[in-house]
Amino acid sequence: MSKLTEQQRAQLLQMVRDAKQDCLDCDGCFEHLAEFTELELLGQPIPEAMQIVQLHLEQCPCCQAEHSMLIDALQAIDAED
Repeated sequence: MSKLTEQQRAQLLQMVRDAKQDCLDCDGCFEHLAEFTELELLGQPIPEAMQIVQLHLEQCPCCQAEHSMLIDALQAIDAED
């Protein structure tokens, strides 16, 4: 059995990264965004099942903006209390 070349290794790693890419759409992300954001703000660990939300946020500017607005709103409400 021959060893992988550096180029083959890089291609294989890219294929793995691509396979792990966002498999959650924006609607699915939005369904879990409030729970994800609350856990995040409380400093709670993000359950493995919710990490797909994080992955989507890393790749989707629209959902990133929604996430930022939700954080701002929750922090504003918390500041009023």
